[in-house]
Amino acid sequence: MDNYSTYTDFDFLQGLDLAPGDILAAIPNAVFATDKQMRIVYFNQAAVSLTGFRRQEALGMFCRDVFKSTLCEHHCLIKRALDSGHRLFHVKSQIRTAEGQDIAVLANASLLRNGNRQIVGYLVILQDISDLQRMVKELERTKAELERQNRHLIRTHQELKLTQQHLIQTQKMESLGRLSGGMAHHFNNILCEILGYVELLRNQKDRNSKLEAYLKKIERSVLKAVNLVQKILAFSQDLHLETTSLDLNRLVYEMTEVIQASLAENITLKLELSEKLPLIKGDTHQIYHAIFNLCLNAQDAMPAGGVLTIKTYVSHTKFVSDEDERDYVVVCVKDTGVGVKPEIRDKIFDPFFTTKEPGEGIGLGLSVVHGIAKAHGGHITFKTSAQGTEFFLYLPAEVER
Repeated sequence: MDNYSTYTDFDFLQGLDLAPGDILAAIPNAVFATDKQMRIVYFNQAAVSLTGFRRQEALGMFCRDVFKSTLCEHHCLIKRALDSGHRLFHVKSQIRTAEGQDIAVLANASLLRNGNRQIVGYLVILQDISDLQRMVKELERTKAELERQNRHLIRTHQELKLTQQHLIQTQKMESLGRLSGGMAHHFNNILCEILGYVELLRNQKDRNSKLEAYLKKIERSVLKAVNLVQKILAFSQDLHLETTSLDLNRLVYEMTEVIQASLAENITLKLELSEKLPLIKGDTHQIYHAIFNLCLNAQDAMPAGGVLTIKTYVSHTKFVSDEDERDYVVVCVKDTGVGVKPEIRDKIFDPFFTTKEPGEGIGLGLSVVHGIAKAHGGHITFKTSAQGTEFFLYLPAEVER
């Protein structure tokens, strides 16, 4: 063991029949040594391969003339750093080969000292990182592509989720519509029968004023019920529409006075109507009723007052039920209320759903608007926040023939 500890590194190299220069020559990175003036005194095979300079050419040349590195642009950064007592470790740089090709490298450098610890030169190792950089760039491109695909998947998932919610809501509304429509027709027949008997009683010769008063009360009640039946039929989309070519801007203008008169004094009405709207095919009375209901709904959302805005514009849109994108004329009714609470947003078009106190509303306003929109081949959507709510009534633009 004692004999073993007296061996030097050089003794081991002799045992392997290797000289120190053989070790340097075998290093896969470019290794070169210079004197104190930065003239090359050693140049291994990897340096030859990296630079394109033959060993005989490089020896004696200043290293800046061989490598043309960014480290040599002004004063040699390697020399300055090492002379000031700082080592260079993994400094990224670039060299230019004899053929003029730019190659990215990592530079490591240290001082060369003789046996008297005097500085006699510099040792520099350059690692070609061009392949690594290409791999990094490829990984960055792959990462960017994966992030793009991920964003696309997230959007697709959100769209599918919205589509699923829309389909569930549509199926629910259609089922309720068929049920309520059938019931409404039977109920309407009964009401018509009651009105018929009222007329028969009125034709009796011996009726008195008290009987006449009773008959009027019965008639008023029946007519209220008939109006309710019409709302249910509107929700069920089982309406008899009397369609005509309709200018929505003109209809909104005609409604303005009635809407204004129906609003509380602390609510301001604003119109933002786009010019040259295409016509729609619609039932004037039903569309009037839908817009008016949306305005009353907006007023209810602003008990402390605010601004009610009615907008019209054209939207080129594709809904789930559409085969292709098409032009819709949109009526937007916007309020500045507190918005719709998250827990009830999927219920607001349900029939008989209301947030009002008992006796203040029956919850058919928005479901009727939904039914009128569907009966016209249109749609109704909404957007809400703490700053207010916007309802969008989409009605198909009339196709010119």
